[in-house]
Amino acid sequence: MKIMKNFSNFLTIILLGGILFTACQKEKIIFETYDHRAFLLDTMAGKRGTVYIFLAPECPLSENYTLTINQLQAQFVDSGLQFYAVISGKLYDSVAIRDYAKRFPLTLPLLVDTGYYFSTQFKASTTPEVVLFNAQNEKVYQGAIDDWATELTQLKASATHYYLMDAMNAVLKNEKIKISKTNAVGCYIER
Repeated sequence: MKIMKNFSNFLTIILLGGILFTACQKEKIIFETYDHRAFLLDTMAGKRGTVYIFLAPECPLSENYTLTINQLQAQFVDSGLQFYAVISGKLYDSVAIRDYAKRFPLTLPLLVDTGYYFSTQFKASTTPEVVLFNAQNEKVYQGAIDDWATELTQLKASATHYYLMDAMNAVLKNEKIKISKTNAVGCYIER
C-alpha cells in the first residue's frame, strides 16, 4: 500500500512539473508603442471587448480619421472596451511613425507591428480598418469605421452609417451585431 501511495505522489509531482514546464515555455508576445511602452499580448484584451484600428503614417484617411478615432475612444473610455491603433509592417521607420504621432496625436496606444502579427491574425488589409472583438475574444466586426470615405480621396460631407460605433454599442448591450463586416476604404497595408 505504501508503494502505491509513493508511486501516486511521484506521478502527481511529474504531472505538475510537466504542466509548470509547459506554462513556462509558452512564448510571451510583447508589442511596443512608437514611444516604447510595452504591451503583453496576453493582457491586452479589454473587459468588455477590444478594438484594433489599423493606420499608416502616409495614408490620407489615417490622417483624416484621427479626430473620429479620438472621439470614439473618449466616448467609450469607461465602457470596458480597450482601444489600440496598429501600424503594421516595416515600410515606416521609427522617425516616420513618431512624426505621424506628433502631427496626428491619438489618445490610444499606437502599436508598431513590424512582423505583421495583427494584420495577419485579423486578415486586415487596409488603413484605416477596424477589428472589434467581444469579451469572449470573438471577432464580431471588421471593416470601415463609418461611411464618411467613399474612396481614398473622396469624403462625403458627413457619415450616415456608423458601423464601428453601432457594433461597439451592440457588444456592450450583449446584442447581435447587425452589420458584422464592411469593406474598409483606404490604403493597402504594404507587405
